[in-house]
This record gives sequence, structure tokens and C-alpha cells, in this order.
Amino acid sequence: MKKKKMVAIAFSFLLMAFPLQVFAAGSDLTKEITLTVKNEADSRELAEKEFPKTWKEGSKTYERSEITYKLIETKYLDKKEKEMELKSEPEQTFKEGKTVYTLKKTEKVEKSIAEGDVQTVTAYDDYDYAIAESDVPATKTVTETNRITGEPEEVICNLTGIHPAGMVMANNTMTVTFTNYDAAYYEWNGNYIPRNDEIP
Repeated sequence: MKKKKMVAIAFSFLLMAFPLQVFAAGSDLTKEITLTVKNEADSRELAEKEFPKTWKEGSKTYERSEITYKLIETKYLDKKEKEMELKSEPEQTFKEGKTVYTLKKTEKVEKSIAEGDVQTVTAYDDYDYAIAESDVPATKTVTETNRITGEPEEVICNLTGIHPAGMVMANNTMTVTFTNYDAAYYEWNGNYIPRNDEIP
């Protein structure tokens, strides 16, 4: 039996550092700040708060002409690792709720089955009439739960023999018709039945 162990990693939050530059129209004035944000949308919102459309410095009024962004660094704050045991080859990525996991490594583990781990599976069919071994199929496919894995498995059982399972009483009906007899009655199982030529 082979089991594969998979370790997946998911990153959920980003910290991005953006240096922002703002240029004022009609002059060489440039201002720059560095922001730490969770995503790019947050950086734009914070930049517009830091750099309003117009502002005053001394006696001069400035008007913002543009804001430029440059990503300096990305840091992953939250890392989740998950180990899973699989019977088949794992996917490169898989989603669990809102978390997306990326496969980091796989490891194959060979598991030897000890003598005590052997599971015996038996099955039988009942017949309510006399049979011989040649009347019975040599194999029978049975679905049984594997005690180690807990999964259902199909097992092929070989015929080991037939055995009497007891006696059963079967109710049968038999029709007997007597014709061409010259007696007034006939006897069957201690019963006397009168002759009737119209209904033999």
C-alpha cells in the first residue's frame, strides 16, 4: 500500500511598499512618500489622501498633476502549511474555502503490511435445493471495508467448498391424472378417491 504525503503552502496577506511621487503643475516641485499597504487599491486611496488635488506651501498654491507608483518590496505576512495523505497524485493548487494552497513537496511512503494486518474476507450463498460443487461459481466478488484504510474494496473470494446449512420444508403441488382404470375407487396416501369418468 502506498501513501503520498503532500505539503501545501498558502499565502493570504501581502504587504507592499510603494514609493509615491507627486508632481505639481507649473513647477519642479516633487514630493515622495513610502506607503505600506495590503494591496494596490489601498495604495491609490492612501496616496490621494496624502497628495490632495491642490495645496498651499507658503504663498504658493500647487495643483497636483500626476502620481506615479513603484513597487519596492512584497512581504507575505500569513503563511499556512497543510499536510495531507493522498492515494493519488496531488494537484499543483487546490482551494479550501477562501485559501488557495500551492503544492510545495510530495513524499511517497511505503507501508508494509504486518502479518496481523491481514484481513480475512468470507462470503456465501444459500441454495434451497440440492447442489454439487460443479453447480456453484468458482469465485465470488465481494465489497468489503478495508480495516486499515477505511475504504471499501472489491475482493475476489475463491470457492472452498459446499456445506449443508440445514433442512427446509418446501410446499409443492403435484397433479396426477388417472385414466383407464376399472375400480370404483383408488387409494393415494391413505385417501380413497371415487372414480369419475367425466373428470378423470
